[in-house]
Amino acid sequence: FPSHEGWGGTYGSFSSHASNHAGLVSFYIMILRPVRRSVVWVLVLWVLLIGYTRIYLGVHYPADILVGLMWGALVGLGLGRIFQVWILPQMKIE
Repeated sequence: FPSHEGWGGTYGSFSSHASNHAGLVSFYIMILRPVRRSVVWVLVLWVLLIGYTRIYLGVHYPADILVGLMWGALVGLGLGRIFQVWILPQMKIE
């Protein structure tokens, strides 16, 4: 494995990998849950696996992953709610 010495700054930040994937997954779950319940568990497993790989590779501490997952889920759920309330009713789906 490559050396991670000198990477990043002196302060940690949450994982953008974890937050991006958690945001997508939480948005997809809000939209797909009524239609495809079986997909939910696959998506949750996917986002947890992404978080685990960040810790395994040594690029983030577990707290960085946890905060990234929470932030991503919060943003994804918020955007999912906006989509359900404002955009979905305007779409003409037959």
